[in-house]
Amino acid sequence: MEELTLERADASVSAMREALRDGSECSEQLGLWDKELRSRFNVVAVGFCFSEYIGSELDCHRSGDRGLGRTSTQVPRLGAYFRKPMSRLSLPEFRELYGIIEDLMLRGYLTRALLCEVPPKQPVLTTTPDLYEAWLAGFYSFDPSQMGPNLRAVLGAVTDSAFAELNGFFGRHGMRAGGGEDRTQLISMYYPLGGFSVRAYEVEGRG
Repeated sequence: MEELTLERADASVSAMREALRDGSECSEQLGLWDKELRSRFNVVAVGFCFSEYIGSELDCHRSGDRGLGRTSTQVPRLGAYFRKPMSRLSLPEFRELYGIIEDLMLRGYLTRALLCEVPPKQPVLTTTPDLYEAWLAGFYSFDPSQMGPNLRAVLGAVTDSAFAELNGFFGRHGMRAGGGEDRTQLISMYYPLGGFSVRAYEVEGRG
């Protein structure tokens, strides 16, 4: 799997700044990345959570529809939902898709860390096993409807360009829902929420 780097996080912060360039207060808070958070960003533990999740999400060969952390198939993993087109991706295309999802997860994580915490909190869960186990156990029990309208609006604004990139990728590679309900949006909305919840567990603990 790809390894998360500080440079990739830098790129996500830059994209968020561009999205919020008209919101001075939010832009100032994003400056806390360089001032406070970057030097203590736990790239190993957070990166492990991301890579395990994305690797499972893109698995088009394993039988069944369930993805990592799910207790049902209501939200299938992407690789099962688009099994045939996923199986035709070249390695560079696979890495491109991996990077887009990682960016969405980073933007969710950074929204929680930089726009919801002022200043960014000190982590409670600092080891990779502790963070991963706590996050995995609780991720899909998170209810997005509990997020306030302002937070949902900000999260939407900072992820809009990444979702446009994701949807463009889907279109170029024939990833379209067949008959029945289209669950593409339901699946993909959990990417920034996944990153958001990694940060929540990191600083709040197991709950």
